[in-house]
Amino acid sequence: MRGKIFCAALFLGSLLAKAGERVKELPGKVSVRIGTTLPSIPLAIQADIPSGANPDFEYEQNPAPKVGVGVDYSWWGFYVSLAETSHQDDPLIYGETEYFDFQLHSYLGKWGVDFYWQDFTGYHVKGPTVITGFETALLRNDLKSGYLGANIFYVYHPERMSLVATGNGTAIQTTSGGSWMLLGGVSKQNISSDAVLAPAGFETEYGTLGNIKDAEFSTIAFGGGYGYNFVLGGPWYLHLSAIVAVGPQFQKYSTRDYGDDQKLSFSSKGSGRVGIGFSGEKYFGAISVVTDTTYFSVDSVTLDFVSMFSFAYIGTRF
Repeated sequence: MRGKIFCAALFLGSLLAKAGERVKELPGKVSVRIGTTLPSIPLAIQADIPSGANPDFEYEQNPAPKVGVGVDYSWWGFYVSLAETSHQDDPLIYGETEYFDFQLHSYLGKWGVDFYWQDFTGYHVKGPTVITGFETALLRNDLKSGYLGANIFYVYHPERMSLVATGNGTAIQTTSGGSWMLLGGVSKQNISSDAVLAPAGFETEYGTLGNIKDAEFSTIAFGGGYGYNFVLGGPWYLHLSAIVAVGPQFQKYSTRDYGDDQKLSFSSKGSGRVGIGFSGEKYFGAISVVTDTTYFSVDSVTLDFVSMFSFAYIGTRF
């Protein structure tokens, strides 16, 4: 009798455990996804200058779609994408943008690591520009920016909120759930040009930062945030997450008129992700927007280094 009660208790416990499962792992499965990305790393310059002088302005790239492919297996994976230049907007107006993006990631239990390398060449001032004296876009095909770094994530409850279920497709979120997250990251962002960062004739209007020819900003940041996966019914889900981090930053730059300099500063950054998609046993896909913003300040002039990616993909598992 006792044996039957014990077996019944084990059976009931297993049912309750399965009912409480919010994430279904897919060990041994390989997931492959292809998609298109509309990445953007606009350089927004905010100047603390007298009213009536030239206001803030922003550089942006030619919005050409990028084609990429990702492969994931077990606890690791990668994604690589390149610019599809034949579908760029008129290069005589918006310039020619070259782009490369490579990401390597690993997720195991509560821990996750993301390595990234992104390079852009070719910008134009977002236009028609508000800079006094110009009514059309200013081309900056000489302007380059790069982003190299790594983030380490710690998810308190990966059994409630899975990053991989709404990212690389190696798990399925079966019930809505959320979790707090911690982040530690190191990054190096650089900008360079044949001229200076500010448009020709406005170098002095934006101080030392506007006079920069080459710069490296190396940052160590620590912070945290929260993420939640909403299961909408069937295979459909909605993901929301946000993280804020702060830390020291080493600035090293050379200018055309003021020489070279380097200093230790303080930086803050924020990142967020919104995505909606589906994840079945065989196929999965999503449309997501991911943002990451870091702020640099030199002599009361601020450069916002914004990385924003709007991407859509579809994939399969085997």
